[in-house]
Amino acid sequence: MSERPRVLTVSRNRELMLLRAQVLKAFCCEAVTTDTHEETISALESQQFDALVICHTIPDELAAEYAERFRSKRPNGCVVYVAKTPYAGKKRYADIAVSGISGPEALIEAVTSCQER
Repeated sequence: MSERPRVLTVSRNRELMLLRAQVLKAFCCEAVTTDTHEETISALESQQFDALVICHTIPDELAAEYAERFRSKRPNGCVVYVAKTPYAGKKRYADIAVSGISGPEALIEAVTSCQER
């Protein structure tokens, strides 16, 4: 990955998505957000990302589609799933799972660990 990786973060909760993007921008990467399903698909098809952060608010079917599209362009890229609780576990399409209630440090650690892959 580059020194400052590009990360696409997606969520149906705009405030959560923007907060996560701001945290990522401040500490470790260039973060991009999208507001609609169509924008997400377009970004995944037209831009290059090093990591994809998927919030628990995205239905599993869509999240799996986003991960598949992401990996079609970046097979070694990293998919981070942000779970609602620490007990939710990792989704099959994700490389790393973090709990949203674990705070911004957990998200930063997950994304930066993607750089080491």
